[in-house]
Amino acid sequence: MRHDHFCFGLFLTLLFIAPKLPVGMILEGGSPLSSLSLGFVGLLFWLIVSPKLLFYFGRRLRSSWGVLVVFFTVYAWIVSAFSGSTISILYATQYLFYGLFGFLILGSYLWKASTLDELDKVFSVIIVIGTIYSIGVLVSIFTGPIYPHQTLSTARLWGGFRIQQGVGFSENQNGAGGVLIFFLVANIFLYPHRWRWQLLAIGVMGLALLMTLSRSAIFSFMLGCIVLLSIWFLRILFTKRVNRRSVHRVMTSAFLIIGVLIMAVLGYFLFLSPPNQRLILSILSGFGIGDAPLLYKSVIDRLELWSGGLNWWIRGKLSALFGVGFRNSIIIGEYGAWSTPHNFYINILGDFGLVGFLMFISALIGSISYAVSRMLISQRKSGAYPFVFLFISALSIHNLTGTFLYSPIYLTLLLFSILLLRIDTRRAQFDTTRLD
Repeated sequence: MRHDHFCFGLFLTLLFIAPKLPVGMILEGGSPLSSLSLGFVGLLFWLIVSPKLLFYFGRRLRSSWGVLVVFFTVYAWIVSAFSGSTISILYATQYLFYGLFGFLILGSYLWKASTLDELDKVFSVIIVIGTIYSIGVLVSIFTGPIYPHQTLSTARLWGGFRIQQGVGFSENQNGAGGVLIFFLVANIFLYPHRWRWQLLAIGVMGLALLMTLSRSAIFSFMLGCIVLLSIWFLRILFTKRVNRRSVHRVMTSAFLIIGVLIMAVLGYFLFLSPPNQRLILSILSGFGIGDAPLLYKSVIDRLELWSGGLNWWIRGKLSALFGVGFRNSIIIGEYGAWSTPHNFYINILGDFGLVGFLMFISALIGSISYAVSRMLISQRKSGAYPFVFLFISALSIHNLTGTFLYSPIYLTLLLFSILLLRIDTRRAQFDTTRLD
């Protein structure tokens, strides 16, 4: 499997770290800021090196919720093709490519690694790439975006201070925050090596997440941690049995962010000079802490933005039911980017109608529900279940403020999580049968 591990690392490197191709200027009718991820090059290379992976797992994953995600990508391509828009078809083709071949290649790779007891190597690759990505975010606080042509504004004006946000290799702060949620949660639950190195990696990734100053990403992660802790407490209450190591990891993830915020507040009261005190207050006010009018205004502005996108049903019955294709329900804004409602679920209603919305939301809810059921009833020690629950839950919340799941990056992360959940369950069933 050595060459598969190499191809997986190359794929993640091109997907997360390599610069994107600025193709917006050559796409007539498209956004000038449109870019193309080089992840497809890594996926193509992997297909050439290991073509047998397309057929490796056969029918083993046919009941995975990932199949529904793949069906959605096919559906999105069909609707976009009927729209007749070249831009729409190109977006849909990219989405279909990552959805179909990402599902097949990643599914076979994970199944093969699980069968040969090499999942730890898979997780090691993820942690290495995640650490590099996190360092890039921290460096960008001082240097600005690593690839500035991909970004718009990377600084936020809070309380009279212009504060640089960590972007790293990503296109924006919220996008970087969502990716960091994946790496941080993977580090907490899937880390294969010693605990002291895990704490170091968690610290780097957690600090990078904070330095994005992405309210959506940070709150989504913390809310997911709180819900996950509640599920574990229910398990303790009703079963009287608990995996202490998993609870320890969940508590670490929850209190990591809280601890950093507490240190910031203590520093404000005890150590910092008046100018730095105002800077800390400005950052906290940006999150709505201690500044109720600002928080109220942020909520009202976002609700107004969402309400403006809820007009998908007035275009006619067929359009409301089946949609109008990728990017056809929105326009290009004044800054050259797609003017979305900053809400994936509203956007998907406009582009793919009620059918597409229900198809995608079913995959999210189904995966989360399945992970919860396994956490509550399974006696097997596995970090896959809390990993999938926390990441997909946080990702679902995060997409209330953006259209991140339209990105091939997030589609790949979603498919990886769903496939890992299914493969871990299949391996548990296989081990049980073998013992019997």
